Amino acid sequence: MISTKITKRVFVAIIDFIILSTSLYLSISVRYSFAIENIGFVSLERFLGVFYPFLIIIFLNMLVFYMYGLYDKMTVKIYQELDQRILSSQLLSSVVGAVIFYTIPLFAIAPKTILIIYIFISSLLIFFWRKSVRKIFKGSGSTKILLVAEGKELEELQQEIAQNKILNIQKVEALNLSENETLNSIKEKVENGNFNILAINMHHPKIKENISFFYQFFLSKVEVVNFADLYEEILQKVPLENIDTGWFFNNISRQNKKLYENSKRILDLYLSIPIFLISLIFYPFVFFALKMQDGGRLFYISERMGVDNIPFKLYKFRSMTDIKNKDIDSTDKNEIKRVTKFGKFLRKTRIDELPQLINIINGDLSLIGPRPEIPELVNEYSKQIPFYGIRHTVTPGLSGYAQIYQEQKAVPKFGIATDATKEKLSYDIFYLKHRTFLMDISLIIKTVRNLLSRSGV
Repeated sequence: MISTKITKRVFVAIIDFIILSTSLYLSISVRYSFAIENIGFVSLERFLGVFYPFLIIIFLNMLVFYMYGLYDKMTVKIYQELDQRILSSQLLSSVVGAVIFYTIPLFAIAPKTILIIYIFISSLLIFFWRKSVRKIFKGSGSTKILLVAEGKELEELQQEIAQNKILNIQKVEALNLSENETLNSIKEKVENGNFNILAINMHHPKIKENISFFYQFFLSKVEVVNFADLYEEILQKVPLENIDTGWFFNNISRQNKKLYENSKRILDLYLSIPIFLISLIFYPFVFFALKMQDGGRLFYISERMGVDNIPFKLYKFRSMTDIKNKDIDSTDKNEIKRVTKFGKFLRKTRIDELPQLINIINGDLSLIGPRPEIPELVNEYSKQIPFYGIRHTVTPGLSGYAQIYQEQKAVPKFGIATDATKEKLSYDIFYLKHRTFLMDISLIIKTVRNLLSRSGV
């Protein structure tokens, strides 16, 4: 299988720490050179005097890197956005650092000047390092992969492997099972192309009925892997068109999750209750603004589908006109026209979602989980999308894995959006398979990034 091990990302984090520490040393040297008009490097003793209290800034810097996905698996998309992500993370780090320096007296020297120099130097070094890292980790270039599957997921994985310079695959080709490929044609393709990895859809009826045919490849130098596993490892989502019901029995379990569920519930309450109490500050302002606007209600209350298909009432600050005080039909694609100017502000700042903290405290929602849909859409999607109901085996979330990683332009907004919802489900199922307490914390951190950048869903 193609190597995308976490040890590589740990190594990148260690080098980041060294670069940020070196940037601090250079910043202090520059600062003291101007201060005492003696150009040169500062002594180790003087450096350590600043380094130890400055560690909080360095670790916060790395936390922001994490928020912006700089420790995620390096996909083509992430590499294309690398410059933007580094710039955004450095800008946020500078703001957070300035707040700390102005509020906490950590240093006896001019820390704000050092911070400015530090951000400048570290940005240059991090840019250079991150642009070079793919040359260090790229594959040997001797791997040749034959993909045997079907649907758009086949083309998607082939394109990702071909364009991902870190994977550095020498050759990747595909055979579409929907085009009546025979077992012999697959064998001929492997032999003629000298492929050393064969990724096949082991859930396809034609493959399942003849799985023993592929045993012969074990006796050669061809590694046979499940297409779904390779797709999942590289793209971090599940290929819905290339799995079957049996896949869920082997990969999704509702048992032995008691410790995780209890820990997650404690985390939900520990974070949501204080934030809810703080959020009460906004309630009177939103109330009076809505009353001045049209005299309507404070809350928009809609029914959503919860865990085990049990509906619940979800609370939001109302952002649309309150025509005749009736509930708004979320299946109407024209509902965006009913959003008021103040409602746009509430949505843009995410203030409209603050009342959902009530749902979290009640246990209807979790901080992290698949986003809940209205029952009418659930019924429709259950008919059109295989395995859709699996997302209701866990408590829905205020934010989720799909909200962090799905392309924003592909995110379903209003009405029926089957293709976009199917894409979202592939992320939701990946979360169901891999969810852990640490993964939830990771997604909470990255949700903060989305809120700050106003790119969340």
